[in-house]
Amino acid sequence: MTSDNRCHARLTSRWVGAVLMSGIMLLQGCGGGAAPNPKPSAADPAVLLDQALKANASGDSAAAKGGFEALLRQDPNNKLAAYNLGVLAQQAGDDAAAAGHYKKTLELDPTYEPALYNLAILTNKQGDAQGAAALYERAIKADPRDANAHYNYGLLLRRLGNEQRAQSLIDQAIKLDPGLKQPAPVASTSG
Repeated sequence: MTSDNRCHARLTSRWVGAVLMSGIMLLQGCGGGAAPNPKPSAADPAVLLDQALKANASGDSAAAKGGFEALLRQDPNNKLAAYNLGVLAQQAGDDAAAAGHYKKTLELDPTYEPALYNLAILTNKQGDAQGAAALYERAIKADPRDANAHYNYGLLLRRLGNEQRAQSLIDQAIKLDPGLKQPAPVASTSG
């Protein structure tokens, strides 16, 4: 497994977990007050989000997709639904749909780091290194403690020949996550 794939696999599980926790915190924050809450209906955005997140966590991507789509129809400004549709599309190999969902997420919240990071991966995969670099910069600005963003941005800059900045980013990534390792040196093309 290449280092890019290890980071992507770690990213997917990390962000799915983060989104699940965001949904749980959102749902827990929906209560409160002294008066008991009426039983939420299935059309309640919090219920739709909870159902979609649970379906996704259990591996039922079709039900998760349907739930996130229903939530977006009801609440077109729900960044978690838009983002999770991007994750599902990316996992299914539909990079164009994934990019569209991540862009929608960023329209709703331009600093939403998981969408910035995932869109950077897709942009780089499509061959737009400069666009990916700009997205990694934004992701790091949004969350300076994201080791994977530092690491992947460093790998990208290394490939582009900016070895000094690349090594700085990789070193920072390893400092943030000691489980990351120095990548193999780039093979020389001279000689």
